[in-house]
Amino acid sequence: MRAAVISDTHDAIFSTQDVLKMIASEGVDTIIHCGDMTTAYTAELFKDFCVYHAWGNNDFDTVGIKFALQGCKPGSCSDRWIKGVFDGKLFAAVHEEYSREFASLMDSELFDYIFVGHTHRKSDRTEGRTRIINPGAIGGAPRGPRGFIIIDFATGEITDFITE
Repeated sequence: MRAAVISDTHDAIFSTQDVLKMIASEGVDTIIHCGDMTTAYTAELFKDFCVYHAWGNNDFDTVGIKFALQGCKPGSCSDRWIKGVFDGKLFAAVHEEYSREFASLMDSELFDYIFVGHTHRKSDRTEGRTRIINPGAIGGAPRGPRGFIIIDFATGEITDFITE
């Protein structure tokens, strides 16, 4: 199972549309979004995908985003943090690495992967049994190359995409 992991789209409509085209061209129809989608209007762009969305600090209209994601492929969800299983690998996504939610997920020692956003900086490290990945940002303040990743949960292989 391959999934795209993106974060911090911040209503950057044109950049988000370009990224979604890139993801679709890779034959991927599942997206893990690590927060700061920002509005329901942006959420509507994801209609052709199954979206797992963790709320970010700039997702002020969480009800509108949840409602918009109901128009996406079945299984789409949006909450303070999300979790799922692909190819037997348990994953979670939360927006801020320095949050109570992240600490609880790490303390559980259950997850193979935890995906985070917020910093707009790509990172990939392992703590204990958990691989912690920040895919970088699509919108918002530039703090590094803009981009996203596609992860193959069966192999753990990551393909990094730079969008600028």
